[in-house]
Amino acid sequence: MNFHENPILLANDIQDDVSHENTLELSQESLGFPEKPTVSSCSFGFLSFHRDDVESQNEIHAEALEAYNRGKYGEASKLYAAYIQELRQSGQQNSGEMALAYNNLGSCLEKIGFYERASDLYKEALNIYESMGNENSSAVAVCYGNIGSLLFLSGDFEKSLDHYNKSLKLRISIFGSEHKSLISTYNNIGRVHLGLGEYDSAISNLEKALYLSQKVSTRDPEQFASCYSNLAFAYSRQAKYQEALEGHLKSLKIRSSFYGFDHPKVAICYQHIGMVYFHQKNYSLALDWMRASQEILTKFFPKYHPTLGTCSTNIGLI
Repeated sequence: MNFHENPILLANDIQDDVSHENTLELSQESLGFPEKPTVSSCSFGFLSFHRDDVESQNEIHAEALEAYNRGKYGEASKLYAAYIQELRQSGQQNSGEMALAYNNLGSCLEKIGFYERASDLYKEALNIYESMGNENSSAVAVCYGNIGSLLFLSGDFEKSLDHYNKSLKLRISIFGSEHKSLISTYNNIGRVHLGLGEYDSAISNLEKALYLSQKVSTRDPEQFASCYSNLAFAYSRQAKYQEALEGHLKSLKIRSSFYGFDHPKVAICYQHIGMVYFHQKNYSLALDWMRASQEILTKFFPKYHPTLGTCSTNIGLI
């Protein structure tokens, strides 16, 4: 998706800088939806672990989370599929553990570009919660947010904004106006306004996200990084390129400290910095940052993935 008027595409920042109200932060009891047959036909298949005890199930889950946090989303998908198989075999089809596994698998599939399957998982979760009479639960707020992120990726900004606003309203009613869960919601709403070209509204929401990130005690550096990055996008749209560069560099410093330099999040920061240099007509530096990004991304994503494709397109056009 291109938010710029020039032919150079922004480096898939929507996918990587939208702060998904993600599954990985949920407790095992927070979501509950029944077995989804399409999950078993996931192209990554199931791994044959042949374990049947709770301890081994927890080991698979822990391995999947570790793979996810390292940016190994395909590996994490396989592990979650194996975890789902284990839970089915032990009769836990409708348990909180199964709900968490489905939800996290959806998050992995979204990361590697299987948006339709991820969307099915998120929508199923929302439908089940509403049928259970839990329309005002935090789990429903998460579902709205996750669906909103995929609508955002598809370019349906109006529907995405509607889902994010529903999520925000629920979160404020449950947690109050200064809860850490609002950070990602304000951040995402700001990104949607950017997509709609409503820059003042975007900056207003992004500044709320940054304010809460600084005020609310949180151990998630990604929230700070995303706030700085998204504000940088807003400044870039207003041709305030120095402010944009400062924001992206702050985001890079946070992410490289947390993830290390060999991670997709860091690669995306490189692309964003490259785009700022491109707008400043410093094409040599822009190309250097883009190539550094491409070198990292090829380690994590298949050739067809839009993140890698956008990077290659940008390099070709520069």
